[in-house]
Amino acid sequence: MTLSEEAYKVIKEKILFSAKKNRHLSVRKTSDELDMSYTPVREAFTRLEREGLLERIPKVGYLIPEINNKDIEEIFQLRECLETFVLKKVFDLLTEEHIKKLQGFIQAQKDALQEEDVRKFYDNDKYFHLTFFEVYNNSHMIDIIKNVRDRYLVCSLTTIIGGQSGIAAAISEHEELAANISNGNKKKAVKNLIDHVHDSKVRLKQGNIYMHD
Repeated sequence: MTLSEEAYKVIKEKILFSAKKNRHLSVRKTSDELDMSYTPVREAFTRLEREGLLERIPKVGYLIPEINNKDIEEIFQLRECLETFVLKKVFDLLTEEHIKKLQGFIQAQKDALQEEDVRKFYDNDKYFHLTFFEVYNNSHMIDIIKNVRDRYLVCSLTTIIGGQSGIAAAISEHEELAANISNGNKKKAVKNLIDHVHDSKVRLKQGNIYMHD
């Protein structure tokens, strides 16, 4: 791993799981914190800006961008298009081993709910949804869906998506989706996924006190 890649990984982690909304990030200060030279940190900031996780303001520096209602609508439109397309493509390729993996991620989410561990919940939510993309095995599409999830994760972590009730609802939706996959009911599984993406969007909007038009 190059210094630039290492800086990218650490700063991205900070943006997704530590930084507050609209927090100003300084390349120089971050370089000092990471005990790295200016250049790899600047390269990491530039990469994160391209991915939409940072916004460069002239004469100000970098900010974690706000996500408004239009952004949320567009992000979830992408999720619905990509995720339903991929599920339809891989449905007949899903094996008992894949179903066990999905059930394992669901159990980990339940554990996270009991432990009040938001980070653990979202990690396993990501693994659950990425399972279908990994089966589809299109690296470009995987990169796109990861970026889409990262864009709204910055916002959703500040709200915990409707608190524990929202998390419990998301887990229940995952269980229903996994059950219909296990039963071989493609039509119901696709509908489960579409409904889940829609309900996740609603929970995000309802729970986000920072959201603006």
